[in-house]
Amino acid sequence: MATQRFTRKEAFGFGWEKMAQHFWFFAGMLFVVMVAGGLQNYFSELNPKLFPAAHVVGTLVFWVVGLILQMGLIRVALQLHDGAATGFAQLFADYGLFFKYLAGTVLYSLIILGGLILLIVPGVMWSVRFQFYAYFIIDKGAGPVEALKLSSKLTEGARLDIFWFDLACMGAAILGILALFVGLFAAIPTVIMANAYVYRKLLPQLAEHPRNSDQRGV
Repeated sequence: MATQRFTRKEAFGFGWEKMAQHFWFFAGMLFVVMVAGGLQNYFSELNPKLFPAAHVVGTLVFWVVGLILQMGLIRVALQLHDGAATGFAQLFADYGLFFKYLAGTVLYSLIILGGLILLIVPGVMWSVRFQFYAYFIIDKGAGPVEALKLSSKLTEGARLDIFWFDLACMGAAILGILALFVGLFAAIPTVIMANAYVYRKLLPQLAEHPRNSDQRGV
């Protein structure tokens, strides 16, 4: 299997270009995400003794909404990468994949936790190895276990590059926070689009997999 290569410069260059082209669209999406997160925090902080139903139901509802929005951001990023039409409705278009995404996220989190317990280094390695599981669930409709396996194959031969790329993404987010949080409206979309670029860049090395020939593939 030939390993596809990418550079951080080209990934972030692509992310910055797409962010600049669709800045207000991204700003609107991030506003929706922040509102959902704020409402979840509001209901979670309600006194459960005074408002038991609102505390439980409100927290659960907006937690689910938050996960669906995470899925939607991946869908939108892939559509923008591919030059396909997209819109705010796409933030909720993949709600049918919710339980796959939830299961995949739980498995991924448990893998990372197990790795961190094993002296941290394995956790970092496994976080890189399996980090594109969500893309396979959203892009290909893969099941949670299959998505983790595909991410493992996708990252073969490129994990060190991805590790440094992830550190650069963290640095971009920190810079956005230091810029009085306003910079996050540029940093977060740039990082989102850069990740979509890396996923699409590496994907051809899995071209032999049957899911990559369906209508939702590249």
